[in-house]
Amino acid sequence: MSTLALSAHKLYGPQGAGALYVREGVEISPLIVGGGQERGLRSGTENVAAIAGFGAAARLAAGELEERARRERDLRDRILAGVSRMEGIRVNGHPHERLPNNVHLTVEGVEAEGLVLFLDALGYAIGSGAACSSGGHKASPVLLAMGLGEREAFSSVRISVGKDNTPEEVDGFLEAFRQAVGRLRELSPLQAG
Repeated sequence: MSTLALSAHKLYGPQGAGALYVREGVEISPLIVGGGQERGLRSGTENVAAIAGFGAAARLAAGELEERARRERDLRDRILAGVSRMEGIRVNGHPHERLPNNVHLTVEGVEAEGLVLFLDALGYAIGSGAACSSGGHKASPVLLAMGLGEREAFSSVRISVGKDNTPEEVDGFLEAFRQAVGRLRELSPLQAG
């Protein structure tokens, strides 16, 4: 590993704060030139409050790591059990060696964007594609490299749980997910073949 980028909001810290680890001996160039701060790699004034918030969030997360992972794994497995009873749903990735808070699915006969919008209207937020690549309508290169076809990649969604989610919320989500998938399959031209 040469570099590692971290975002504070991924561990319940403030938005807009992050850290970059650069292995000794690795040369990087600044994106914005001027000022000379941070050995000439980053110009401008640091957001000290956000940096302190990131540090506090990291300390809390480290102290709760095992408990958070166990709770999130239980919720993730509850989602996996629920979708396993549905037709035309495939889990992407390794069946066991996976993040404790994440489920990635291909939903046959449904376009992911439609499913995202439908579930949003029902009060549930899921994702399709990587947040860093939103805005373009291209199949995920990661999903393609995993062996999914382009149509399957466009029918894939990401579901994440967090430290504050409950089993009851997951059950409500699964019911909304069943409704959304059923309704969208009725309407989808993908079902025609």
